[in-house]
Amino acid sequence: MAIDTTEFLTKLCVYDENGNQRCRITRDHIEKVIEWNGGKAKYLNFSRLDLRGADLRGMDLRQTYFENCDLSGVVAIPAIESDGQPWPIGDSSTQDTLAKWENGSLEEYITVKKTRLDGAFLGGSTLDGATFAYAQMEQVKFGEVRAEGTIFYKANLKKSIFRFAQLYGVDLRYADLRETNLYGLQLTTEYLDDIDWGDEYVSMHEWKGKWDEAIPVYRVLSRVHELAGMNEIAGKFRYRLQTAISGKLLQEANLQVKERRGRYIGSNWALGLLFGRPAYIHWLCRKLIDRLWGFGEKPFSVVLVLGLIVLLGSPCYMDYGGRIDFTISGLVEFFSRLLHALYFSAVSSTALGYGSWIRQDIGFTRYLGVIQTFIGTGLIALFLAAFARRWTR
Repeated sequence: MAIDTTEFLTKLCVYDENGNQRCRITRDHIEKVIEWNGGKAKYLNFSRLDLRGADLRGMDLRQTYFENCDLSGVVAIPAIESDGQPWPIGDSSTQDTLAKWENGSLEEYITVKKTRLDGAFLGGSTLDGATFAYAQMEQVKFGEVRAEGTIFYKANLKKSIFRFAQLYGVDLRYADLRETNLYGLQLTTEYLDDIDWGDEYVSMHEWKGKWDEAIPVYRVLSRVHELAGMNEIAGKFRYRLQTAISGKLLQEANLQVKERRGRYIGSNWALGLLFGRPAYIHWLCRKLIDRLWGFGEKPFSVVLVLGLIVLLGSPCYMDYGGRIDFTISGLVEFFSRLLHALYFSAVSSTALGYGSWIRQDIGFTRYLGVIQTFIGTGLIALFLAAFARRWTR
């Protein structure tokens, strides 16, 4: 339950006798309310207040309510003290001091304390021009906030909720955005360097199986990275987008089977093909495309597949000549035939042609060569298309 701070703020002349806010909330007001609350900020309710330009440096405001507030211009960077005296906002040596603090070379007489907002409630607030650099903000509820030009540089935003948030020109460089809820997010910014998105760029929506939420999230993230010129990361999110679409198709196929069979079959592909058409067939085709070339984002996977086809097809071109002679000359002869078989398989797969010195009647291997040529040329075309696509980006 949120603790009502109206009585405290009335004593501080923040509210008039009619309950209307008469002045902006400052650091002094917040500290006084915390003091009257037994030194604890947890669950204090500062919602719907004007906190523009407030100095929150180094404060512990975990699980505090700031919903529907105007937090424009708020400063929540780490607090720096020299011999117990706080540094003023905008001190010219602040950046250098924070850099020394990060690499562990800070002078003994200087202390740095992070601003803590873990679990705070900021839903519906305005954060334009606010500075939350280095802030500890795990599991913050940012739902429907508006932030333009806000700085989250190196902020820990892990597991925070940005549902339907509007972030324009925000600085997210080096921020920790693992397991964040980004459904409905509107994001336009160029400051996206070295963000921690988690392993394989998988969003929390995907690993929870919420495909309807994961798809629009990946669309936004791929687009904003592409506009920022970060094409490699944009490609990773495009791949995750296609994976999410495949996941939704499988989910639909399983639901179709459940409707027809009365039970959910999970990954039983045989029942899926029988009762889950056409969604299941579509999913299988997408799965094949994923394995083959990663929806165009993994061109070198095609090379591996082509190499595997060459290896698997080579024994068909090999004349074993009876049992293998394990003498030196016999092994040399065997490996010579093996190399020739690999050559014929590679030539068939790449459609280079055997040359006029090869006799034309080579039995059933003629048909194998035709099949390998069709497959091989198709794979080469896929590789060139994917490689050119990534190169032109």
